[in-house]
Amino acid sequence: MSAKAFTLKALVAATIAAFGVAMAVPAAYADEGPKGQGGPTGTQGHKGGGGPAQGVGGKGMGQGGPSADSDAKGPRYGGEGAKPEPGTQGGRPAWASQELTDIGRMNVARAPGQVLERSLFNGVAELKTADGYNVAFYDAALEILKTSADPKADLKDLLANATTVRVDSPLANLAFYKSILTTGEIKDADGNVVWSVADEDRNLAAALFIAMASDKTNPVTVPVVHAVDVIFAFPTEAGSTATFNPDEAQDALVAEPAEVVRVAVYEVHEGL
Repeated sequence: MSAKAFTLKALVAATIAAFGVAMAVPAAYADEGPKGQGGPTGTQGHKGGGGPAQGVGGKGMGQGGPSADSDAKGPRYGGEGAKPEPGTQGGRPAWASQELTDIGRMNVARAPGQVLERSLFNGVAELKTADGYNVAFYDAALEILKTSADPKADLKDLLANATTVRVDSPLANLAFYKSILTTGEIKDADGNVVWSVADEDRNLAAALFIAMASDKTNPVTVPVVHAVDVIFAFPTEAGSTATFNPDEAQDALVAEPAEVVRVAVYEVHEGL
């Protein structure tokens, strides 16, 4: 009986010891734990998929530096890519860097070429008649400037005539001005000649148009005419395609009769 009790006690003791060793094994590796998802928390545990690596996260490299075959120049003026048109500075016209006199409402001369052309055609449309074009005013005014002993008085009489038909738009008159100095004629949208002058009369014809384009209270001076010519790439300005280019000396030949026309228009308008 006592031997049996001893044997039972020894068996129980051995069993407890075995369980103790088995329970001790996980405790010994608790600091590392499984490296997969859901392992117990420890100093290095939970290294599964997800968080950014230490020292690397938050340092994204953006959207692309230049590739290995890139020239890295971009579309800047001076590179081999997109270059500005001749006569401009990166999209700026040649006159943009020049000091020009104030030309008042004639600043519309800076409008794009297609706008100027459209204004010319609109002005021509105002002269349209059933039989062609009414250019009687321009013929008479040109003759006055060429032959009259008192051009201002004669122009005032012409302007005051109720039958006088002329274009008042500054942009249309500037388009006429440019066309006359460039080709000696004005054409409609179909290429028909509306009005033309001889080469020796181009300055006087141009004077008519620049005077009617100007502010009626601001004198038409040589610097004013020259400023318009610079904008239109006339005389010695780069890029001019005109066949009859007024230089600064010729600007004076335009400015003098233009001032006479301007004063006549102003005085008739004001009833003087």
